[in-house]
Amino acid sequence: EGVAMPNNVMSFHFEQSFALVNTTGQNLGKRFATVPLKTRQAYDRFKVVAGEDFTTVQIECTRNDGQSGNSTSFILQEGGFKDIDIPSTDYCWIEGDKRIILLQFSVGQEVDGVLSDPFMAMIPPVEQYSNGYTLATVSDGVQNYTHFMNLYIPKDFFKPREIFLNEQSLEEINVNFTAIQFLGVTEVYGAQVEIIGEVQTLRHVNQFASIGVLIYGFSYFNSYGYSGGLKLKKLSVIKEETDTTSNDITWIASSGVLASLLIISWIIFIVTCVVACCKRKRSKRESDYATPSKEDKIERSKRQSDYAVPSIKGNYYQSEHAEIERNPAYVLSNIVPKN
Repeated sequence: EGVAMPNNVMSFHFEQSFALVNTTGQNLGKRFATVPLKTRQAYDRFKVVAGEDFTTVQIECTRNDGQSGNSTSFILQEGGFKDIDIPSTDYCWIEGDKRIILLQFSVGQEVDGVLSDPFMAMIPPVEQYSNGYTLATVSDGVQNYTHFMNLYIPKDFFKPREIFLNEQSLEEINVNFTAIQFLGVTEVYGAQVEIIGEVQTLRHVNQFASIGVLIYGFSYFNSYGYSGGLKLKKLSVIKEETDTTSNDITWIASSGVLASLLIISWIIFIVTCVVACCKRKRSKRESDYATPSKEDKIERSKRQSDYAVPSIKGNYYQSEHAEIERNPAYVLSNIVPKN
């Protein structure tokens, strides 16, 4: 997109880069810190875009000498925007009472006579700073670029000795910081750092800490600039009470708990059924042994009668045996054959 920056002074091709914005704008933030572009002598242009109606935006700036800078406020409707030119000496805090987008523009070289060119970069909200970055500078083999970083360090994580740029702590390389304040309270520390090399690494030792970065560079009527990165997460901490997303998240969590309870209930039910079935089979076997069936009773009586009432044949043998005991001669007269 060809854009004059500022109007009728310099025209440049801008590549638009925006974070994904869903229907509820949960990826947008409310709180932003800005650092002026290094080497520039006039101003940087910022564009504030509102994500909701009746959004009140407050801007409070601190100059690099520690004195108070420009301050202003305004109201925007959803999709509305406002351009603000902020002096190159000012480090600012920009805050909306509802979600907003913030863009920073480098103005043309003819504005201040400094080697540069226009570019546009999206500034991440403080809520979406990350813990570390691996970044690349621009090198086309023709233009000699000078490369820079703008650093944004929240006050809770401002420990220069624990923040490393290309494996050197910010304390070692003597980075100068400016406190960015809002309503008299320091929120973020900002700094400008010149860098050399094609690949840059920036990290905080504390894995729970977060830092922000903008990387850019200038050459003769040429430039580049982009945000080092941001966490694209739902910023539930800044949602309005009327936002139903928290209810949706709660409902999803409740549904998960309910599903788990149902699964556990089914498991208990199945185990109970198996145990009951086993008990019934065991009881049947025990009853089979304890109370014989009708057929078993008949068979048992038949066996008993066989032993209790001998057959005729059995009586004959019993009488033969008794006669032999009484009269041994009986054997000779009845068993031994006669000539």
